[in-house]
Amino acid sequence: MTATKRKTRILPLNILIMIVILAAVTPTFLHTPAHAQTPFDTPGAPTVTTIDHDSLSISWTRVAGIPGYPPVLYNLSFRAGTSGDWIVTGADFDTPPHVQNGLQPNTLYQWRVQSVGFGTSEWSGVGQAWTEGGFTPPPPPIRPPTPFTPSVTPLNHDSLQISWSSVPGATGYDLRWRRDGTSSWTDAYSVSAGHRIPDLQPETRYEAQVRAKNIAGASEWSGGTKGTTLPQPDLKVSVTTGAQDIAAGASIALAATASDPLEEKLSYNWTASPAEGSFHNATLLTPTWTAPAPSADQPVTLTLTVSGTYNRIKSDTVVLTVVPLPGIPTAVSVSVTTLPQDIAGGTNINLSETVGIRVKFVGNVDGPLRLL
Repeated sequence: MTATKRKTRILPLNILIMIVILAAVTPTFLHTPAHAQTPFDTPGAPTVTTIDHDSLSISWTRVAGIPGYPPVLYNLSFRAGTSGDWIVTGADFDTPPHVQNGLQPNTLYQWRVQSVGFGTSEWSGVGQAWTEGGFTPPPPPIRPPTPFTPSVTPLNHDSLQISWSSVPGATGYDLRWRRDGTSSWTDAYSVSAGHRIPDLQPETRYEAQVRAKNIAGASEWSGGTKGTTLPQPDLKVSVTTGAQDIAAGASIALAATASDPLEEKLSYNWTASPAEGSFHNATLLTPTWTAPAPSADQPVTLTLTVSGTYNRIKSDTVVLTVVPLPGIPTAVSVSVTTLPQDIAGGTNINLSETVGIRVKFVGNVDGPLRLL
């Protein structure tokens, strides 16, 4: 069998040159993978570092490109402060970091980055920094320390003064108190260092605690301090009507004074012992009393009782003696011993009587006699 020899055909040189030229000028989209027709990923927020008073360094993490294609490029934008328009500085940066000069000292700048290739991505989150001489943020706040145990000062019968030393870092204080030996607290929030606790009970022992606070929170409660309110002040009462005799059935205006160091409203009540006679209004401080009509001299004790707050009671008395009116006999027996006689008109004679009363003869010579 005879083998057939295959001949290789060689293209002319001019045709080869044309093929090379056409390949070079063919549009990119004709040989770009389909997944590369969309923008690249959005970069993360850049890291901004202060260099000096007018320079910042901006770094970012590069996003993945497409093998066999040029590297991904980046745009940067910035603004001074936290509001206002963004300024695009340069474009087509391919390798971080970027150093930006000519900035204002003592100024906060914010920066963003976006990827470029087959379009542009969304802008990244914001990174920021101050140029030198700028604001140094304060350290994060911490809770203030626990105050020392406060001191207590009794002010009067119903209030205590609680005092304590201020603590560093505190912007306010909370206070709580309770009756000694009980479990339920009463709270007062945001008080100053030196607080008056009102409306307490007289001669009662109380316990109080304080804690400091600020934006970071509150400290632990301090140790408890204890103090006792003062005794309640006495009322002052005086019946100024003096002891005296009063005729039966007569009326007398009673006089008295009463006062309260607390300047609270007082109530009054008059009584008589024995319960005779009458007050025109026994709840007044100075009423009128009408005596009874006894058959013999009778002492009567009049008592003024004054009541105030906190169950305070005070009283004072006066003793009046009620004297009956002089007696008038209901029948008088008279025996006239003067002998019958004639007497000239206008002439006085002495009459004799057997009763202990004075009599006067009135009449005329011819008329009957009358005793007065």
